[in-house]
Amino acid sequence: MLLLINDLAEGRPHLLELATRLRKEYRFRLRRAKKNANARFIAEAQNSCKAAWNLINSHKPKSKGVDLGFATADEFNQFYVTSVESIVMVSLTWFK
Repeated sequence: MLLLINDLAEGRPHLLELATRLRKEYRFRLRRAKKNANARFIAEAQNSCKAAWNLINSHKPKSKGVDLGFATADEFNQFYVTSVESIVMVSLTWFK
């Protein structure tokens, strides 16, 4: 229905305002229907807390995990250990 109104409104300013109002009303009702469906889902669940978290997690983007491919934990640790050692060595030779 909205697509038809959009097509009809092209080039007709008086229908453009109507199409804008209808789109806004459609989006509002759709949001309200989604909220009501989610609230009903939680209220009817045996474990409402779990149902709420399931809804939240279903709308989260799926994480791909942390990619630490550039170094292992040991390599990362060794980098900082050797960095500190080299700074200490430079400091000792500098202040002799």
